[in-house]
Amino acid sequence: MSTPPDTSETLSNPANVGPIATATTKKPTVISLDQPPVRLGDEPPRLISHENINDFNALKDKVLNYLKPQNIIEELYASDFVQLEWEARRLRAISSALYSAGRPFAVAKLLGFPDERFCDSPLPRGQYGEKIEELKRKGYDPEDLNAQTTMIFASIFESVDKRLAVVEMRRDQALSKLEDRRAADLAVLKTIDASASPLEA
Repeated sequence: MSTPPDTSETLSNPANVGPIATATTKKPTVISLDQPPVRLGDEPPRLISHENINDFNALKDKVLNYLKPQNIIEELYASDFVQLEWEARRLRAISSALYSAGRPFAVAKLLGFPDERFCDSPLPRGQYGEKIEELKRKGYDPEDLNAQTTMIFASIFESVDKRLAVVEMRRDQALSKLEDRRAADLAVLKTIDASASPLEA
């Protein structure tokens, strides 16, 4: 007959690691949702010319204050949300700017200039304001110019709209992933609390 192990020696001597010592000394991993908020890293934002770093930081601070990421994973999701929301705002601004950029081509089109002769149209020749007034006298208003601009550059507007839809979807996914992660952590914490309650009783 085999002799049972001396459990007193195993527990008193840390060098004798066995099943009883492992089961007795192993501590459960505790997940806390009460950690102080983690700040996003110092990685510079992806800004382009004319964009203001102060505006970006204001957006980042508002998002962080609302989401309050509690760990590195939540911090990464929050960072993705900020960057993608900023890009969405950029694309909306670009969509508006396309009208200003494309309006000279619309004016040239309404005045009868072919596409390949834009160099002879009012803007390159310094007659842009004058020719717009001429079009107004003919009954064209700013909405007509915007409509003509949209028709000329329809494919570009469509590309911007598609990109905006993708960016907004990815932004929303980042927020959903953060919320799902937080809900999963909370569920684990509740499970640990529930399993510890009988022992405490």
